[in-house]
Amino acid sequence: MLTRNLRYNFLIMKTIKDVMQNFSSSCNSNDSLQKVASLMTASTERFLPVVNSHKQVIGIISDSDLQQALKKDEAAKNNLFAADLMKAESTMISAYDDEAAAFKIMRNNKSSYLPVVDHENHLKGVVSFFTLARRIIQLKNDLKKDDEKLRVRGLGLSV
Repeated sequence: MLTRNLRYNFLIMKTIKDVMQNFSSSCNSNDSLQKVASLMTASTERFLPVVNSHKQVIGIISDSDLQQALKKDEAAKNNLFAADLMKAESTMISAYDDEAAAFKIMRNNKSSYLPVVDHENHLKGVVSFFTLARRIIQLKNDLKKDDEKLRVRGLGLSV
């Protein structure tokens, strides 16, 4: 049983590039909160990657971070920028990392989304907790089907 589980883990683990989604929206680190809010609304996403002047991802802003900042008094809202709200670089992942690494980063940073970046930190896509959770459910169902096939074969029946 242990060797079968190791074999399945090796076969079913995908890299992030295999499960990521395209994502083209981002904001600049010096964008105002109002601009960030309008970009987030236009993209219909719950987060935005924050990029520097070289278009490299330096962090993310979630909708909850934005909502909390917008609830502050009017003077504070006008003096805040994307760089003031963003979560730093540790909230990104490479396209060549695996799904387990993405879960670990999401758990450690309490994040539901990760920008996928290349070796120069340019935005390539996004991976979400929901995408990874769907994969786990799918894999669990596949393993369950395989277990049923093995039980049937053990009884001398063909599948």
